[in-house]
Amino acid sequence: MGKYIRLVLAAAFMVIACGNAFAQFGVGAGYMLSTNRTRLEGVDKPSNMSTNGFYAGVYYDMNIIGDALSVRPGLYYQHLMKVNEIKSSFSNVKITNTYTDNFIAVPLHLKGAINVLPGILKLYVFAGPTFEIGLSASDKLAIKGNTSLDNAIDGKITYNYYTQKVKAASLTDAQAGVYDDFLPSESHYRRFDVMIGGGAGLEIVKFIDFKVGYDYGLVNRFKGDFVDIGKLNRDQFYVGLAVRF
Repeated sequence: MGKYIRLVLAAAFMVIACGNAFAQFGVGAGYMLSTNRTRLEGVDKPSNMSTNGFYAGVYYDMNIIGDALSVRPGLYYQHLMKVNEIKSSFSNVKITNTYTDNFIAVPLHLKGAINVLPGILKLYVFAGPTFEIGLSASDKLAIKGNTSLDNAIDGKITYNYYTQKVKAASLTDAQAGVYDDFLPSESHYRRFDVMIGGGAGLEIVKFIDFKVGYDYGLVNRFKGDFVDIGKLNRDQFYVGLAVRF
């Protein structure tokens, strides 16, 4: 984990240090749709799980050839989540699962632009890698209701995909032992991913920056025993708005 943090800090320093007279700073945020795509040996149909969320962060545009060609490094926080109810044989107990993914993303994009209406409207395209560092990935079960013995139950169980640790709150050991069967206790994730992608955008009156993009993760997120039997890759679509200074 420490080496990944150092990588993020180094990238952040690069983004800050690269600011100069030929650079323009931007602050932006937007919507993200991400999909975990799982393929297991012996299973013909892949399994996909989509999450929704947001990103927020900063970037620099560093001009190479005027404003027609530039490099755009950035530093972003990404939060993704999915909530769903789990069906179980316990008819009087409601089980709600919340899956969350949190990342630090460091894109390094090459950007080409053309002035459609000089000073008013610029169209640009971009492409390049994005380095992703996983901060947390977890399933959290919220369990509420009455058991067959008419005992009230209201607790939570959390599974950490990076550490494989299970943590229970407001549950007895016996209750936790029953409900942790609903957690993927064998799944183990890597923290680091390299995504490749691109997109397009519009700069309006040199102040507003609107963009859409797509990235595909090249690294198998599975770690440990699962590496031998399957692959998990993540992709993401995003649309956002930034203010340029």
